[in-house]
Amino acid sequence: ALVMWVEVRLPEIRDQDALWILQHHRSEGHSTWWTNGVSRGLELAIERRTPAWARTLWRWWSRQTDAVDWIREHLEGSPVVETWLVDQIPRDVDEDLLEKLIGVCRERGWAVLLAAALGTARPLVDAVAVMRAGLECPEAGVDALISGRSDVEIVTAAAAINWPPLIERAVAITKGRHELFAVALEHPGLVALLVAHLSNGGAFPAELVRSDFLRTIFDGVMRHDPQAEIIANRLTA
Repeated sequence: ALVMWVEVRLPEIRDQDALWILQHHRSEGHSTWWTNGVSRGLELAIERRTPAWARTLWRWWSRQTDAVDWIREHLEGSPVVETWLVDQIPRDVDEDLLEKLIGVCRERGWAVLLAAALGTARPLVDAVAVMRAGLECPEAGVDALISGRSDVEIVTAAAAINWPPLIERAVAITKGRHELFAVALEHPGLVALLVAHLSNGGAFPAELVRSDFLRTIFDGVMRHDPQAEIIANRLTA
């Protein structure tokens, strides 16, 4: 009866009462039948993965970030659980909750969930920094991270941080919109972005036929920089 009550009714009671149950459901001060029943009810709810329960978890976590710790042992580290949570993630995840989620995502390799939690309001450069610092394989979340971002932001961020997975996504854009190289002129990864662009069949962008950039390439050729040589070999007369 307790297992069924937790699975079916716990999301419907007052949040402060539900959070108290979550906080204390492993406490040694309670009867074994109670702690086991609550735990099993939570496990069944997460196994069934209804949208309503995912929304409830996000509501609890947004209200009390420590609730992530109170329920993380019941979150199976599988892609289906990650997808279930991503599908109901709120639009805005604040910094305190994000810090809690970084630990969970690191443990379970949930790059897509962390990318979704970062959202699109944070600058892409900052979001990439969080992903790379927090995960062993941040590249697994790069497509989720750039979803909903503008082409300009993706290309600018790629040139700013020179991260290969992001460079690859930016090249898919610049091949059709070479004029976007104009927004990346002042960034240190511009040469790497251009090399990737040219190596993947992109045309030399007219926006970079300018004295300051060509001088940079000429200096690189004199230093036998292989990237500068690739670019110089693609210059027209």
